[in-house]
Amino acid sequence: VSNGSFELPVVGGAFQNFPPPLPTDWNITSAAGSGDLINGYWPAYDGHQSIDMDGTGQPLTISQILTTTPGAYYTLTFAYANNPDGSSYQDFPPSTKVTVTGSSLLLTVSVTHSLSSFGNMDCTVATFGFVAYSSTPTVVYKSLTQSEPLFCVGSSVLALH
Repeated sequence: VSNGSFELPVVGGAFQNFPPPLPTDWNITSAAGSGDLINGYWPAYDGHQSIDMDGTGQPLTISQILTTTPGAYYTLTFAYANNPDGSSYQDFPPSTKVTVTGSSLLLTVSVTHSLSSFGNMDCTVATFGFVAYSSTPTVVYKSLTQSEPLFCVGSSVLALH
């Protein structure tokens, strides 16, 4: 995954709503959604920046086309946590659906998180495997909860032999 830690573009200040600018190498695939690139508002898991998947309260979907070898096994690893600005999340924990698609659905999983605070983001690291059946599968992160969502950081894909 290119720019998996959302380090580009560099945000001047604690956070910046987008679009524009889009995180480098990522596409927004939801019509109404927007996000925030975070730089210091809370600590990033990897690098200096992260992404808030519901910048203005509208669910966001982002995607990126990967380059793979058909038939090869890959792992998708990412860290996630909830926005610590949110409420108690007792009735609706923030969740994000993660998919990898190629010529068919290769991976689908939903993740939730509700334990973050500004002092301890308590990021969860997830790793899931898939077999690529095309040379250009797409990884998609889709926010499933409106307001105070999960954010993703440190996303990577690794080929295993």
